[in-house]
Amino acid sequence: MCNTKTEAKILSWAYVANIQNAGVHWFFDQAIHAYAHELYLASALSYITGIEALLRQVAKPLEKNDSAITSEYLYSSTLSNSLLNQLYKRGVDVTCFRFPEESIDSFLAKLSEEDKSNKNNKKNKDNKDNKDNVRLVQLRHDINHGNIENFFKKTDGGEPTFAPEMMQGVCKILEPMALTFLNSLRGKE
Repeated sequence: MCNTKTEAKILSWAYVANIQNAGVHWFFDQAIHAYAHELYLASALSYITGIEALLRQVAKPLEKNDSAITSEYLYSSTLSNSLLNQLYKRGVDVTCFRFPEESIDSFLAKLSEEDKSNKNNKKNKDNKDNKDNVRLVQLRHDINHGNIENFFKKTDGGEPTFAPEMMQGVCKILEPMALTFLNSLRGKE
């Protein structure tokens, strides 16, 4: 992670140089600068949105050769097990999006559960999909929907509290994830 504004500018230019789509690289630029200014919630949101946009950009050329991936699917799809699974089945290495506590086997099993739940159309008692998301997808859903209870810390009095600084560790995981994925794409472009 960059700790100075100079390091932030250098890392930002690395994204600009590697992503030729301005609609994508600016999310990473903003994530880097937000982190450098200790705006960790904004940084995490920008990284997640950038990863989501980058995955759609990667999927776009696949659309031409695969009738299962349509423009409608790409532009309506959010970062999900389904999107990751569709890309993985088409040869895109998405395993770099694993969190440290997720093994490759666990990560891929959760993605393949997407196929099983679609075939069986499993729903839970609230009529919602009954699936276990990979950590990145769950993080995306939690943060974008304001479900930040997982980041709460208990005060000395036992009361739960939240401060954006509690997201710093997540940012330290998201930044190398994005760079690893970008580096993996260099040989595939």
